[in-house]
Amino acid sequence: MTETQESEDLIDRQRQNYSFNFANFLRTAKADLNKGYFDVVKEVFHLSRGSGKLSAQEYVFFRLYDDRLYSPEQKDAFMGVNAMRYLNTNLSNIGKFIAIDKLIVNGFLGGLGLPTTKTFALYHPFRAYGLAKQLRNPEELAYFLRQEAPYPFFSKPVAKVNSIGVVSAEEYDAKSDSLILKDGRSLPVEEFVREVESYTDHGYCFQERLRQNPEIDEICGDRLSGFRVLTIMGDKGPEILRASWKVVTGDHPADNFWRRGNLLAAIDVESGTIERVVLGAGPHLEEVHEHPDTKAPLTGATVPQWSSIYETVYHAACAMHHSQIQGWDITLTDEGPVIIELEGDGGHPQMTQLAQGRGLYEGRFKEFYDAAIEKGQKAKAEKKAKKRTLEAIQSTLGTAAQN
Repeated sequence: MTETQESEDLIDRQRQNYSFNFANFLRTAKADLNKGYFDVVKEVFHLSRGSGKLSAQEYVFFRLYDDRLYSPEQKDAFMGVNAMRYLNTNLSNIGKFIAIDKLIVNGFLGGLGLPTTKTFALYHPFRAYGLAKQLRNPEELAYFLRQEAPYPFFSKPVAKVNSIGVVSAEEYDAKSDSLILKDGRSLPVEEFVREVESYTDHGYCFQERLRQNPEIDEICGDRLSGFRVLTIMGDKGPEILRASWKVVTGDHPADNFWRRGNLLAAIDVESGTIERVVLGAGPHLEEVHEHPDTKAPLTGATVPQWSSIYETVYHAACAMHHSQIQGWDITLTDEGPVIIELEGDGGHPQMTQLAQGRGLYEGRFKEFYDAAIEKGQKAKAEKKAKKRTLEAIQSTLGTAAQN
């Protein structure tokens, strides 16, 4: 195994999306559900042209081909990535661009007294972040890791999503000159330094590793799991619409659902009660009721300190009022809720649909979506009209000058 291959195994460089062989799926649908090829293709075409703008892969991912689970009206309510992108192009969503940089968001929210992760070091050619130690080159980074870093720590790129490039380090082993990761594997310092070098555009930060709330530990074990909370900005302030719990299993370094084996749980936003828990997607989607490692019950349980999580999200959303749709990642620590990051475009739609088994395009979100599209299209039409008027005036003035 080469050094590059070994590093790729220890540090995820890209998200491993769920993908389905559509030809195989068609055969499965016919055999298991007695659903003909033409019926599936017609339904995929219909949903791709509807408000949800679903791709064929998303159609399979959400298991929308299963008529036993969803009526035609319920299928129409599911939204794909393209629909969310279309929404964001019609929003004056300044927060989407701010949220890309985790340090800017953390610094802003932390300055307002909201609970955020503490960054103690930053690797970048010239950026600084408060009192965090500034690491400017590979030599300084290597020395820091060997001599100064406060272990354990959690590190990540400043401007990446989906937990790409993250490392959870337990300690430094001088004998092997390696970082000992939380799952027990070893990552040589020189390999880690080379990996970090690829994130110098925005930087790579080192943060304290949070200690999870003991009640969450009883459910998940010593695995840091987070909550995704979807909010929109209404006329009277933030509205919290949906929430999911990203439940970590096994030895995964992060709670992202794309990591096979992790669970996704739907949370009632008013009570904090876990309504439904799923594992896998598409033909492999199944409901589960307990954590596979600890055997602790999940369905029907109540998230500890849910009112505090709700309140934290609400105040953070108020602070980021210029972001009209927000996806907040929150972790419950032994000291209370902590804001991990903000998805300024609302985040991936699978986070707020798969666990709930309900599409987003319904109720309050449907009202918000339709109003945003109408407003955005009106603004674009007005801009085009003004441009045509300006061009007509310029043309008239040019003709008059020639005469």
